[in-house]
Amino acid sequence: MEFGHILKTLRISAGISLRELSRTINVSPTYLSLVENGKQSPPNAARISQIEEALKVAHGSLLATTNNMDADVALLLRHVPEVVDFLKVARENAMGSEDFMELTGFLNSYGWQKMKEALEKASIEPFKSLSEDREKMAIGPHVWPFLNEKLIFDMVGLEGKEAFFEEIVTRMMRHLEGLRRDEIVEQLMERESIASTGIGDGIAVPHAYVSGLNRMVIVLARIRDGLDFDAIDDALVHVVLLLAGPLSSKNLHLMLLARITKLLSHKNFCESVFDADSPREIISLFRSMEMKIP
Repeated sequence: MEFGHILKTLRISAGISLRELSRTINVSPTYLSLVENGKQSPPNAARISQIEEALKVAHGSLLATTNNMDADVALLLRHVPEVVDFLKVARENAMGSEDFMELTGFLNSYGWQKMKEALEKASIEPFKSLSEDREKMAIGPHVWPFLNEKLIFDMVGLEGKEAFFEEIVTRMMRHLEGLRRDEIVEQLMERESIASTGIGDGIAVPHAYVSGLNRMVIVLARIRDGLDFDAIDDALVHVVLLLAGPLSSKNLHLMLLARITKLLSHKNFCESVFDADSPREIISLFRSMEMKIP
């Protein structure tokens, strides 16, 4: 497995942005990005030691992992980075080989959909208590399950909030049925006229109740050049998370807003989202961050 992919996986898992790590080891973000994407050879031994110290991993572990990882495991991690999160939870809960074999057998026999349905309907006490404990610990539900790779966009050449809303709703309509663009844009602009949803530090969280939707969705947009959102700190907005859902999901709507605000208060996390190479990596970043912040 390439050194760069190991480095990238560990960095994301540690919640460290590309920019932060590049500053720590005194290299340019461009160089570090090239290393992570396998387009540049690994740095020298002294630099690797700095990286290991920043990531808080054992000395020599980066190269050792690169050289010793089984090719099949490497391929799995490349295509399904979420496996890292699963293995982390498995380790924390002391899952052993017998547990994995039982889980594999269940999936092979019933399939993922049936297993998912069974878990959703479960009323066994351990499941109930786990759910109750999680609700007490967390500020509402996690954000990442509401993200979708098809609803994560990079946007350029926009002038003003209304043009932004028109464009993002148009893109939403390509993947979601039953939406009426003018109605949604009007509601979003109405909300902005009351108070800007630009919460500062380059972030905006506009939201709307949409009659054409039967579930909550979160659309994420990155704006490289920034957009004037009349934010509370007067700074240009670079990352927008737009929440849209039916009026019946009002409580969920409010809980997600609270959780998004908490997540995005971490500057390094925002940088990581902005620097991510793909929608899949962005969702993986949210998932990893939410494992650390209950």
